[in-house]
Amino acid sequence: MKNKRVPGDGELSEIGYGYKGRRFACLVLAGLMALCLCACGEYEEYVLKRSEELHRETPFGVEPVKEDNEEVVTVPDEKDIYVTVPAEAVYLKNAASEDGVSIQRLPAGTYLKRDSTDMWDGDSGFYKVSILGSETEGYVPADSCTRCAWIFDGIEQPVVDTESELYSYDEMVKDIKELCSRYEDRLSFETAGKSADGRDIYLLHLGNPRAENRIFIDAAIHGREYISAQLTMALTEYYASQYYNGCYHNRSYSELFDKICFDIIPMANPDGVTISQYGEEGLRDRNLREKLRECYERDKDLLVYQEDGNGTMYWADYYKIENYDKSALPEELQKEIGYEDYLTQWKSNARAVDINTNFDAGWEETKYKDYPSYGMSKGKEAGSEPETQILMRESQRYDYSCYVNYHSRGQIIYYDSFGMSGLEVRESKALANSLSQFNLYTLVSTGDDGVDKAGFGDYVHIVLKKPGVTIEIGREPSPVPVSELKGIFFRNRETWAMMAFSYW
Repeated sequence: MKNKRVPGDGELSEIGYGYKGRRFACLVLAGLMALCLCACGEYEEYVLKRSEELHRETPFGVEPVKEDNEEVVTVPDEKDIYVTVPAEAVYLKNAASEDGVSIQRLPAGTYLKRDSTDMWDGDSGFYKVSILGSETEGYVPADSCTRCAWIFDGIEQPVVDTESELYSYDEMVKDIKELCSRYEDRLSFETAGKSADGRDIYLLHLGNPRAENRIFIDAAIHGREYISAQLTMALTEYYASQYYNGCYHNRSYSELFDKICFDIIPMANPDGVTISQYGEEGLRDRNLREKLRECYERDKDLLVYQEDGNGTMYWADYYKIENYDKSALPEELQKEIGYEDYLTQWKSNARAVDINTNFDAGWEETKYKDYPSYGMSKGKEAGSEPETQILMRESQRYDYSCYVNYHSRGQIIYYDSFGMSGLEVRESKALANSLSQFNLYTLVSTGDDGVDKAGFGDYVHIVLKKPGVTIEIGREPSPVPVSELKGIFFRNRETWAMMAFSYW
């Protein structure tokens, strides 16, 4: 059965969530293109900037293409170690079919040894696998597991709580200080400025702070997408804690990060996160709290509680339809969102401006809201918000190799913007393809849209003219449940090492 996935509020896409169509092409890329990965140095791979040019698609993946004076190393399938990455769990089955008998439930993070056998069930691909350390064998969908470079058994006495449903700003600040104290030789922080409601916005430096090569990462630019901050903090702790243990392509993490620095803003919109988690009581400024109620009264009749293509209920926003009248809908769709539920959907900052529609990158032409709102409000002028200004300033602080912008819903990667040159698109798409080898997310182009830009990704592409991607990490509507986080973590675990190696 083919499903739809929703990349944004109120808009449905035909991108398949299942292992179908274009989704299959992307997962094929992820499955066997990753055969060029090393397991602590055993094998060769081509780096990010050349990945598109040196491979061609086959029914089960991509095979290396030998160019003049190039040697290609093929990885034997029996060496492949994979890890499960479903939203919560996947079932090992006795046959390569959705109708197969379930043998065992495999939660996210289960290590598998992949056999050389790939099977089809209609348009769906399956891997034959055994559970690592046991003789239990069976089949799993190819889009439920990803290649890993080494086996990670967990952090002793972890700092970041990856089971907390509400990963708050205060919790993040405490974690940042604890991590930087525990791993002071490889992790440090500074404050980049203050939010509209007076919260410090933290900037982390992972690796060598004096390195010439740098990568910029930000998350939680939308308040309700705080799981992206939780992921970013979990990845930061993972790399800091495994600095001298982890390896990628025959290089330890410490060697990789000695020549590169990741500059990370894990929570770009702390006020929005606080509103989504704790409502108006989370704000310090009384005047700002009063604005929330005004926004609710204006927005409530434009929000419709409807089913998305995955069968999940969410609040769709119909602000783009002039004189929209919800009363004309069937009675079951006329439900009015309550004030508390409305605040959980909050994307904007404390001034009711959506930071991701406030950048000076096509801002004048955008069709977003010109009034305060929980989301999609462009502000009075480009760059009007303190959080926007911080991101613009910090993103130009160094000559960054690339930019990664984490959002929370869709399991897709946006890699281009309207107005980019062909070369710029090619560079960003190469980055997106390389990331997709691991996280299995579908690549999505918006370069032909021409409107509705002014996001941070657009700013990176159009103003800074740099490679950058916007990654939607979760499956469920925002706020994404924390039950998805383990799978999300393992999908994205290898990606920082891959980027560090590629830009090394």
